[in-house]
Amino acid sequence: MLPNIHIFGIQGSGKDTQASRIAATYGLVHISSGALFRSRMEIQDTVGIFLAKEIHAGRLLPDEFLYQVVEVALQRLPEGTGIVGAGIIRTLTQLEGLAPHWEKAGVAQPLGILLEVSPEVAMQRALDRRRSDDTAAALEERFSAFNTQTKPVLDRLAEQQSLIKVNGERSMDEVFADIQAALATHLPTLHGTH
Repeated sequence: MLPNIHIFGIQGSGKDTQASRIAATYGLVHISSGALFRSRMEIQDTVGIFLAKEIHAGRLLPDEFLYQVVEVALQRLPEGTGIVGAGIIRTLTQLEGLAPHWEKAGVAQPLGILLEVSPEVAMQRALDRRRSDDTAAALEERFSAFNTQTKPVLDRLAEQQSLIKVNGERSMDEVFADIQAALATHLPTLHGTH
């Protein structure tokens, strides 16, 4: 089975930054639900407008949208290539609902990496990047959703010994070094290019 690494953390914790570094270092494909959804929002049809409204309000999208986006991304994977996801799995229902998609694509069940960042640090980071969907109110809603909906996913992955916790408040390089060390232990067959 191919690697299937997922980065978890509250908004502004650095998920996409670290996922991009992992993808580049290990030759994986980076899948970001946020980027895919924002791209879909640019098409100003009923679906695009609905997505924009829900994302700007900070709400999680219906699972059917997620499954469709992930299925398309998995179909486009180069043969023999694993993935690193950022913000893909946010609920237990999604963790379970995506399992057959992973299997069909030949990727392993998820190995999670949690970037632990305080809400204060994450809020400042998110506001600093000045994206239109990163308002203080939307971020507060996402932090709350993470605590109530995503924490059970992390608990399940921890029970399965499939969760790595990393202090995400340090420099990007220090965080990445910790991730690399943890991946060497959890996925010893995964080799980087650097």
